[in-house]
Amino acid sequence: MLSVDQFLRFISVPAVFAAFIIASQISAALSQG
Repeated sequence: MLSVDQFLRFISVPAVFAAFIIASQISAALSQG
């Protein structure tokens, strides 16, 4: 059983990559108008 701290640390790594990819997709869509 994972503790909450271990779980958050495990989730935060792919979450940062996902947020960066989503932000780049949004900025690209906005720049296209």
